[in-house]
Amino acid sequence: MYPTGKKKAFDNDYDLVADASTKNLLVKSTYTRVVTHEFVDNTVANDIIDEECDMTGYTGGFAGAGRLVPASRTAVVAGEIVEFAFTSPVWTSVGNGTNNLVGGVVLCVEDTGDTTSPVFCFDELVGNVNTNGGDLTYDPSDTTDGTQFDW
Repeated sequence: MYPTGKKKAFDNDYDLVADASTKNLLVKSTYTRVVTHEFVDNTVANDIIDEECDMTGYTGGFAGAGRLVPASRTAVVAGEIVEFAFTSPVWTSVGNGTNNLVGGVVLCVEDTGDTTSPVFCFDELVGNVNTNGGDLTYDPSDTTDGTQFDW
């Protein structure tokens, strides 16, 4: 999780379960999570907006059709952690762009632009996913740590 995103959720500034602007976006394998990132666009080099995927079938950027709203969102207590769970989103017919290795998924809430859209979680995919024009299904349980977004 990004610490500022976690604080915004705990302060009830954003309701990740109910907010219709909660979205998943895809980042390239070259993205490295920086814990101080607060927004999709932090106006620094190599932030999330700079590393968002740019392949065919995926339109990134603020309000881009590539950013998908996760369905059936819930917050579930699992032992000593809280999991933010949702139905696996599917990006259809994606591929054939530059740097097509997908390295992970970022959970954000779109606000009035990318410089004001807070980020909450980065989920690194197990291995990098090479897109080839087919569908890409993100299974939040198929990640490095084997769970959904954990808090």
